[in-house]
Amino acid sequence: MLEAISLDLLYAFGLSAIFVGLFLSSSALYAYVLAPRRYRKSLRQRVENIKTGGPSQAEVIKDTQMKGNLILKVLEKIGGRAKIEDLQIQLLQADMEWDPTFFLGLVVLMGLVGFILGNLKQGLLGGLAGLPILGMLPFLVLRMKKKKKTTKIEAQMPEVMELLARSLRAGHTLPSAIELAGKESPHPLGTEFRIVYEEQRLGLSFGKALQDMVKRVDSRDLRYFVTGVLIQAETGGSLAELMEKIGHLIRERLKLKMKIQALTSEGRISARVLAVLPIGMFFYLYTFQYRYIQLLFTDPLGHKMLVVAGVMMLIGHFWIKKIVRIDV
Repeated sequence: MLEAISLDLLYAFGLSAIFVGLFLSSSALYAYVLAPRRYRKSLRQRVENIKTGGPSQAEVIKDTQMKGNLILKVLEKIGGRAKIEDLQIQLLQADMEWDPTFFLGLVVLMGLVGFILGNLKQGLLGGLAGLPILGMLPFLVLRMKKKKKTTKIEAQMPEVMELLARSLRAGHTLPSAIELAGKESPHPLGTEFRIVYEEQRLGLSFGKALQDMVKRVDSRDLRYFVTGVLIQAETGGSLAELMEKIGHLIRERLKLKMKIQALTSEGRISARVLAVLPIGMFFYLYTFQYRYIQLLFTDPLGHKMLVVAGVMMLIGHFWIKKIVRIDV
């Protein structure tokens, strides 16, 4: 029996290695051969459009991407263009400079690996369970990186707002103040401010550059800042005072967030323990005391019990997270 299991594992790892090798080879071919050619072609097209008074920069970039990718054209035919554009925004918000089709290809690859491993180990039911588990890993990484970037930016916002206010009181214009903040602030907020300054210096309107920054960062605090600047540009007033008030507001919100995290820490830890403990115990029994849980895999009723247990654990985990999560 052990020999059969080892052969199945070797077969599964062999198939997985083949898939991974093909995926990495195609990715390398695209990154080092096809992508540079597409980039040069897009640059030539943008230059020609500028000379002939063609569409704006953002429209040219979007149209070039949509015309140069067969997968995107197929998704556009079936009504998935909006979802692809939304995925592209989420990748930018996570600082992942990937093509959406590359990301979706990685999702499909991980799902196939999960299906093969599960199918070889526990049959069709195991394959159907392994497909979404590994297929969702890229989305979990995307969400974690997106949240990490947002948290860093919100922590940097109060000091940057004070820096902008001092610069404006010293006589700087808002673009030069943002340039200074971009140079003095660390990544990621400093990088975003430098992008805004370079975009408006190259001809994009200042308001549009700020709105593009809001798309690249999933932060409510940054949205407050951009909204306040755009309204002030229409109505007038002291921009330095506005920066000070926004900085004070963000600092108070961060204090409230930290207080809420301290008060709900027990519930969040309980949710993690209740989620990890049954899974850890299950894998322990599966590895060292398989006869205790053998009926769950050999009896049809055991299969149903596994499915029900997994669904109930997911419901309980998300229920506890919903209870302890408070939006401020």
